[in-house]
Amino acid sequence: MVISIILSATASLVIAGETLYVGGIPGDYNNIQAAITATQDGDTIIVRDGVYTGQGNLNITTVGKDITIRSENGPENCTIDCEKQDRAFNFQSGVDENTIIDGFTIADGDNEGILLNGGVLVKNCIIENNGRGITSLTTSSVVHVEDTVIRNNVTTGSGAAIYFNNGGPHTITGSVISNNETTGAGGGVFIQNSGLGLTIEDTMISNNTSATGSGIYCTKTRMDINKTTINSNTSSGNGGGLYMKENSLVTMTNSNIIDNIAGTPFALRATQDNPFALQEDQFFVCGDNSPASLDARLWKTPGKGNRLPDDTRGEYRMGTVPRDYLVGKAFFVYWPGPYRPFNDTKLARTLEKKPGIRLAKMLLNVPYIDGMKIIYGGSSKNAD
Repeated sequence: MVISIILSATASLVIAGETLYVGGIPGDYNNIQAAITATQDGDTIIVRDGVYTGQGNLNITTVGKDITIRSENGPENCTIDCEKQDRAFNFQSGVDENTIIDGFTIADGDNEGILLNGGVLVKNCIIENNGRGITSLTTSSVVHVEDTVIRNNVTTGSGAAIYFNNGGPHTITGSVISNNETTGAGGGVFIQNSGLGLTIEDTMISNNTSATGSGIYCTKTRMDINKTTINSNTSSGNGGGLYMKENSLVTMTNSNIIDNIAGTPFALRATQDNPFALQEDQFFVCGDNSPASLDARLWKTPGKGNRLPDDTRGEYRMGTVPRDYLVGKAFFVYWPGPYRPFNDTKLARTLEKKPGIRLAKMLLNVPYIDGMKIIYGGSSKNAD
């Protein structure tokens, strides 16, 4: 018997990839990275329910393969716990949006949950309690975030939930970005230098905090926002909801920017219904009239002070000083600081770029003698 197969010139042959499993069942791979090593383009990895930690489940890379990595039963049942040791995924160049991460909780990454030097589609995930949610760094990155919750990520760098530098066109669709915090810019979304831009649609960006642009911070970027709510974000500086600078172009349709607050100090976000109450042995520190002085209302980070190496108390509460740090009475006060006539000169800028000779820059400052006070026995006199 002869069987003939005739394909027309317009027909295409699609071969489905294989499916590999990670989990506790005999025959499954022991960790996610081991399964990836065995894949080829088009394959799918199914990760069974459980909490995945340690080697093979941290700093996971696809080595440039276009594959899908999916949990078996969604993010509520499958967690990659980084235990503050590393990040969950680290995608290098050569990866594009045909790489799919689907249905995981990604938690407790030290720097971020996902690091991208290429593209990816992240969908149906919960990304929480990391140093940063997603970091995208290169011009080749094309990042799509769908139906994902990014929450409770805290960093001192920009972009607590998502940080985009270059690349695009990026998209965020059907997602929730909430309760992320940074002392830098962009508590929710930070994007810069993206000529191909970012589209945000059907997304809630709320209750994020930062120094500037707590909902969204964008610079040198084109951005389209549609059917999105940006609300209840708090900035200690400018842009509670949205901050744009340096030739950014933002188009908004069917969206709301409501109840955001700008210019509110980090330390004392106090209201009548939510007072900032000092606890036992805590003190509020006032500033003076110097432009370089900040009283406790404007402090942006918790204090660390001069505690000894064996002191296990950790940071002290933002906006306060503990009693044991009040070690004595000031006897010399100098305000409002030196006169700096050379600060904007080429010489000063050159010295600033060379850490080894920064001390020389201090010599360019002229002491303000009349601002020096010696305090003794409740009185003061000029230091001249």
